Amino acid sequence: MLTSTSYAQMAENSELLIVDQKPSTSRPVGLDTRVTIATDQPVAWSHSKYGFAGSYTMGDTHYMATYNSESHYIETYEKIDCNSAEVSSVVKSALLTSLYKDQQVISYWKSSDPTEFGYYLEIKSKSGKQSSVWADDKGNFYNRPFFLEEALISMTQTIPSNGTN
Repeated sequence: MLTSTSYAQMAENSELLIVDQKPSTSRPVGLDTRVTIATDQPVAWSHSKYGFAGSYTMGDTHYMATYNSESHYIETYEKIDCNSAEVSSVVKSALLTSLYKDQQVISYWKSSDPTEFGYYLEIKSKSGKQSSVWADDKGNFYNRPFFLEEALISMTQTIPSNGTN
């Protein structure tokens, strides 16, 4: 029930951001000052070339809210145990035949939006290097967030094939 409630509150205003208890100069100012949905728990922020992620816990569930580099809300993921029946069998099977098959899955996240089927995996190579990979519900893997893949697909579909307008 927390998942549905959290998503519904975020969907009403996609500009809502999680407020970190400790302001940081490594994030845009807006991420520290906007009002949040429903947690008084500390938020652990991370930054990448794709934007920001705030990880937090509500009850027994771990969430990760993602934002683009302009600090606009993108999506929230819910952490799922890698051995759980909730893990997509399609993604699991595809992982076994992918470029990432020899890597250890450190954490597995699924979109908390019941209408979305995006996945985020944190993986580690045999040499210990950690990286991230995103997947769609068809078992396609991407080395960058799925919202960027969707934007790229959308751009290529709007460009006429002969290069003219």
